[in-house]
Amino acid sequence: MNKEPKTLPQAIKIIVGIYGKNVVKDVQMVNIMNDVVSLEDPAAVKSILRDVIKSGYGAKILAINTPREDYHLKVKVFSKEISDNYGYKEVIVQYILYSIAFGINICPKEPYLKNTSHDKKVIQPPRKIVEQKKFEEIRKPHKIIVAIIVGLLIIGGICGVNFHRSSAAKEQFEKTIITGNSFLNQGDFDNAIRSYKEAYSNYNDINSDKYKKKAIDKIDAITDKLIKDGDANSNNLLLASKIVESELELDLDPSDERRLKDKTEELKLKIIERIDNGRNTLIMNLSANNGNLDKSGRKLLDELLLLSPNDYWLNFIKKKDNE
Repeated sequence: MNKEPKTLPQAIKIIVGIYGKNVVKDVQMVNIMNDVVSLEDPAAVKSILRDVIKSGYGAKILAINTPREDYHLKVKVFSKEISDNYGYKEVIVQYILYSIAFGINICPKEPYLKNTSHDKKVIQPPRKIVEQKKFEEIRKPHKIIVAIIVGLLIIGGICGVNFHRSSAAKEQFEKTIITGNSFLNQGDFDNAIRSYKEAYSNYNDINSDKYKKKAIDKIDAITDKLIKDGDANSNNLLLASKIVESELELDLDPSDERRLKDKTEELKLKIIERIDNGRNTLIMNLSANNGNLDKSGRKLLDELLLLSPNDYWLNFIKKKDNE
């Protein structure tokens, strides 16, 4: 069967027309292309395309929001990243990324490798490279090409192992967070906090800052609610204080450590204020009940003693009330 010769952007548009836009996220698109068309561009383009898709840049091009984002700028940024990581000529990488963008209808005009006047944002390759078969890789000795391919396979294998490991770590993180959420829904603060701390401490893989922030935010949300409800229940302030102290035992970044130390001081002042106001309330309660505490007064006294068990005046009132 004779396959029709096509440039890369034309080929991608054909494949997308058959399989849908999501095909640019799948490295199998290169194999599909082999079955459907005969690529006019040099073989190196196909090899680089495979690495571009495998590294997730097909998905990144597909995710561009054209009404709000400049796809030219995105292509330049992505091509710089790929060139830095793999050592490919940036102009070739740009051609490939623009071809993907053209294939999924983000880029309105078809890019060209020889003459990029159809899309002025594409950097025109140096004339010398075009005249010398466009790619230096094509002119390299066979042994060097083999070495490059072997190197790419090794890198691909390492990336695959890292991706698998990272996926497993993310899955375990999410399971631990869900466990914490379940405890929280049951009102079991201790085990919820323990789960969130475990998620924070055990995730040290890709994007660890992002995942650790998610875990610490879960703990902070509990603390903030307890502080907010502290006026109605002194036990909440005590529990919030213990949670913040336990957070400070984690291996925190400096900004989180400073923030939690500030919150500790805030809680200490709030507890002191709560005790001072409570003493005044108890004095009024004693005065209104001929020197004895009523039921609400005794309840308040017990709460205040939990916050400050060694407070002299609270213990004095407790002793007198028991006589």
